[in-house]
Amino acid sequence: FIFTNAKADPTDDDDLIIRNPKNKYCGISYEEAHQFCHLPPHKSLPCPNGPEDCPYDMPCWEILEPCTNPPTEGPTLRPTGGPTVVPTNGPISVRSKNPGDHNFCGLGFDNLFGCAINCPNGSPSECPIGQLCYFETPCDA
Repeated sequence: FIFTNAKADPTDDDDLIIRNPKNKYCGISYEEAHQFCHLPPHKSLPCPNGPEDCPYDMPCWEILEPCTNPPTEGPTLRPTGGPTVVPTNGPISVRSKNPGDHNFCGLGFDNLFGCAINCPNGSPSECPIGQLCYFETPCDA
């Protein structure tokens, strides 16, 4: 999960939806912010209030293109989409104090695959082949 200070609108039926009308996201670069903006708020870094919502003094970018899933290389093995059976997690309002919750696998600090794989012990053996475990990422398990 990724920490964000974005606020939820408690009067809305969708209790934990982040309001981000200007489509702003944190990222080391514009490309990184755009790469992950289609993900849910707990895996992307929305910054509707500007740079103060971004961890580690990352810049806040207004994404001009649509935030959609990147196209697949070809047909997928299984159907995609459909309703979820288990509720999804809401945005995080407090960053975990456990240092291992911020260690994540990736090809680089700026390519953590949407914070998909946590490596709590900090060992690259917890990551897929070819990836390393990065410490103190903006991700939060």
